[in-house]
Amino acid sequence: MHNEPSGVVVLRLPSHFEQRTRLCLRRIEPGSAVAPLEVFIEDSEEPEFWNKEPAEVKEAIDIAYDTFSAGTRDAALPERLPRCLVSEYAKLGQALHEGEAMELAPPNKKPLKLTPSNRESLVKFVETPYQDIVNICGEVHAADIKQMQFRIWLSDQHSVSAPFGDDL
Repeated sequence: MHNEPSGVVVLRLPSHFEQRTRLCLRRIEPGSAVAPLEVFIEDSEEPEFWNKEPAEVKEAIDIAYDTFSAGTRDAALPERLPRCLVSEYAKLGQALHEGEAMELAPPNKKPLKLTPSNRESLVKFVETPYQDIVNICGEVHAADIKQMQFRIWLSDQHSVSAPFGDDL
């Protein structure tokens, strides 16, 4: 996984990743709602061509653990957490009420409890979209009604595409 200069996060998965990796929920244990997840790696007929364990799954679990750990300590988020995932992580536990908790317990690590209060420390890092009204003066020569787009010409050399509709 690495960040492109434009801020886009690129995750390169090994060949046949989707055919050989499954995230399984096999049982729900007694208690409030314990749902153990496990990674199943399908055996290959040609194991010498594939890695035994996809490193991407372990890395994703480590990033999730570090992110929730930062939330429980009200610390900065890990740098390797892609920005585009912060809002997705912040959604986890949004239905929790005071006194309830969600636990993350990967193998060989101390379990972490996500509560409504320490979840809020993650929510504060979510970037909110910014909207504003902009007035642009120019000439519109054509509009694409099917895609609800038009192009406005500001000068002979400069134009801008924009959406239109009842709600705009």
